[in-house]
Amino acid sequence: QRGQMLPEHWQVVPQFEQVETRPQQPPVGCVPGQAAVLPLKTVVVPALSSRWLEEEAFPEASVTEHYLSYAFVVEGEAVSRGAVLFCAPKHFAFRNPDLRVSAQDGEITVEASAFAKAVYVESNDPDLILSDNFFDMDPGIRKLQVLRGSAEGLRVRSVYDI
Repeated sequence: QRGQMLPEHWQVVPQFEQVETRPQQPPVGCVPGQAAVLPLKTVVVPALSSRWLEEEAFPEASVTEHYLSYAFVVEGEAVSRGAVLFCAPKHFAFRNPDLRVSAQDGEITVEASAFAKAVYVESNDPDLILSDNFFDMDPGIRKLQVLRGSAEGLRVRSVYDI
């Protein structure tokens, strides 16, 4: 419910000593559809263990228009990332992400103008394997590597296209 404390149920079981998190949920007063980045939080988690994070309150967040985007960063590189909606996807007010895809030298670039859930890249080659596929994407650019197959005839879709 709106104004309710939203517990962070993230369990991190790294083999690293330090984890950096940067919640990207829009702060109070943020306009829906515009990204905002909260200050970086550093969380130290011993190897092969987990730690609950403290609760964060977002009293003015719209349950159907805001989302939480997060990344697991090791030595400055995001090794894992994701996004969480505060409602069922069928109730979320997705905006047209205007997805665009291009390929050059074994690298695929996906561009989005708005949050895109379950982005999927496909080509005319049924054997195409990418470094990532079926991912959530904040507005901006995401680079993927072609691991196998041909990147000709690329198409990109997301939940918005359903």
